[in-house]
Amino acid sequence: MNRFSSVSTIVTGYYQEAIVQKSAAMLRTELGQNPTFAVVFATPHYMDQLHDFIEVIRVHGHVPLVVGTSAWGLVGRTAEVEGAPGFSMMFFAMPGIKLTPIEIEADSFQKIDQPKTWSKWSQVDSEAVKLWMAFIDPFQFPIEDWLEEWSQAYPGVPVFGGLASGNPQEQRATVFHNDKVISGALALALDGDFGVQCLVSQGCRPIGEPLTITKVNENVLYSLGSLPALEVLNTVYEELPIADKKIAQGHIFAGLAMSEYVDDFKSGDFLIRNIFGADPNTGAVSIGAFPRVGQTLQYQLRDAQTASDDFRSLLLKAEEDLGGCTPFGALICTCTGRGEKLFKSSHHDAQMIDQIFPGISLAGFFGNGEIGPVGERSYAHGYSVSVVLFYEI
Repeated sequence: MNRFSSVSTIVTGYYQEAIVQKSAAMLRTELGQNPTFAVVFATPHYMDQLHDFIEVIRVHGHVPLVVGTSAWGLVGRTAEVEGAPGFSMMFFAMPGIKLTPIEIEADSFQKIDQPKTWSKWSQVDSEAVKLWMAFIDPFQFPIEDWLEEWSQAYPGVPVFGGLASGNPQEQRATVFHNDKVISGALALALDGDFGVQCLVSQGCRPIGEPLTITKVNENVLYSLGSLPALEVLNTVYEELPIADKKIAQGHIFAGLAMSEYVDDFKSGDFLIRNIFGADPNTGAVSIGAFPRVGQTLQYQLRDAQTASDDFRSLLLKAEEDLGGCTPFGALICTCTGRGEKLFKSSHHDAQMIDQIFPGISLAGFFGNGEIGPVGERSYAHGYSVSVVLFYEI
């Protein structure tokens, strides 16, 4: 008998106490024991009743700890709900593990002057955490700066999570720890006798040739190899097949190589970042990163087929790496720019996970950004999907 397990549900409709009560009690019954913790994602329609919503879950599900976020869209096992009211919820039974929730208010970041101070501040030793689960209010917290310092404070420890989302017309999102709203970030440390596989699918394929950055100032690229960065970009576009040119508008990105020790770069070897603009007078291209001279950059194209193939490939690789071990649960954060917007059909990511790992418990949300590791450290991503698989060891 497995020691660890999880169960999940996705519920549509506005807040009704009786339905929440029934859902929490049902999950506890399916679990066959009291949960160790729960992860909950709920649409903005639930935020005015957050206290009651979480209280009902905790009381009727016998849940000691609940973490989660508001969400524009929801993911459950085989199903995705976009832009409609509801919630997605997962109960974990992981007896004996250690859970340490860390609330990081926005002003806390200003008080930490160096990365190594974070572990002292959090009172969580870098060797006493197997996974960080992080949910962040993107409107109140310096995500990239924090992740860079956090990864230095906890080297080699993956961070999975996402940026809370809500009504696209409002600059508001909610992160909660039990029924308390966090004005910043919530980081949950998990440690114990379990394993995790963290996957990030950025959904892009390289186009053109990989070139060395030869001149850059902060996030502005001036030259790649011996050519202006904009000239390289224009050439790459002109050399695309007609079919790719039709989808390239707004879908070309910059890919920064995560390792220089690669002979043949391919999808997955790059950290994908947005292209913000270009200056035809200087030939410069501005991107959403701070690359360095000597780093390899290759432009990337994002399209539905590439995104689908890349995600499937990563899931199959994870299945192979697990060597016959069946995960007992998965959490997912997918971009609000994926789903029906990208694939022109519903439930793509949820159903693909269920195809590779049939029957797996799954909960997640459509976020304003995704958090997960690429190479040696974790980053915030866009237009991506981040997944963490839990398994026994």
